[in-house]
Amino acid sequence: TGTGLVRALIHAKEMGCDLINLSYGESYTYENTGRVIEVITEFVNRHGITFVASAGNNGPALSTIGAPGGTASAIISVGAYVSPGMMEVEYSLRERLDPTNYTWSSRGPCRDGYQGVTICAPGGAIAPVPTWTLAGKQLMNGTSMSSPNCCGGLALVVSALRQSGLAFTPHSLRRAIENTAAPVSFIEPQALGAGLLQIGAAFDYHRRNDGCPAALLRLGVSLPQRQVQGKACRGLYVREPRESDKIVQTLVMVTPEWHPEGDNREQVGFELQVEIRCGASWVHVPQYMVINAQGKSFDLKVDATRLPEGDHHAVVEGLDANNPGRGPLFTVPITVVRPLKIGAESDARLRLDARTYRPGSIDRHFMAVPEGATLAELS
Repeated sequence: TGTGLVRALIHAKEMGCDLINLSYGESYTYENTGRVIEVITEFVNRHGITFVASAGNNGPALSTIGAPGGTASAIISVGAYVSPGMMEVEYSLRERLDPTNYTWSSRGPCRDGYQGVTICAPGGAIAPVPTWTLAGKQLMNGTSMSSPNCCGGLALVVSALRQSGLAFTPHSLRRAIENTAAPVSFIEPQALGAGLLQIGAAFDYHRRNDGCPAALLRLGVSLPQRQVQGKACRGLYVREPRESDKIVQTLVMVTPEWHPEGDNREQVGFELQVEIRCGASWVHVPQYMVINAQGKSFDLKVDATRLPEGDHHAVVEGLDANNPGRGPLFTVPITVVRPLKIGAESDARLRLDARTYRPGSIDRHFMAVPEGATLAELS
């Protein structure tokens, strides 16, 4: 598979492609690592090809994101959204439900805290199928459908930008769709990403912010004091009881990623004044920082000790201090899991109250496993 993907990338470059969709994914051992990821990253950063891929169909549990789509920083990862209208027409539902993601649409974060899902797009359609099925069309769903939906929408944006004579990069396109995505209150952030894709708004955003500082750059985020498999984390993921029971403090490094063949004079004159925000009361960050061409770090403090049981999500946003209306130029995703704790006795029990669920409901509980436990009985 890896050899085939590399050959396909080379051919796409030779053909002058601006966008690539990959509706394929698999499980992984290491995030953002491997020959295929290295080649994809090179094609995005050096050759300006925007890469879009499916997030995976292994939800609804957390950290079910697939590779390479949800694990690679260079890839736009797309989750599968279903609207009330889609539910009625495609699935013949008797009851109208709220908009949501398909429950099987994979969720973040990755083990290193990376968000995993970039954005969501419609993930189902009554579509043409091969003639050997003896059917003209068939209901199909999956992030394999939401990903090309997003990629096709981005093709419209690229076409409009070209006709308008505006410069763009994969990073500026990604920022445009992230900062204009529509929030959906019924979808958890680990599945939703930045929100629901809005193509017209993305083009308007890109045109409006043309020429702004760092408009074409990616600002990479890493937590060098926290590592997974020897690589710096890209977000903060606190899930073990020994860590969620105490205050976590770490450095966050923000680094502009320059084109390897760019003009060095651009780096010499680069300065970005950033306002740092986070709406969660349990997350503490400085208010301002100034980033030069080599990057800048700031201190992040997370006090989750008083949070209730369950999973909690927050995002630290870095905005242009002189133009905060542009939206985030970089984000630091934070996920904290606070487990239920039960006694260490041999007959330790956990009882949950009876619940009633509607279609699509998700109810998660996390339990700190008692020391020495080897099995559990569910009844």
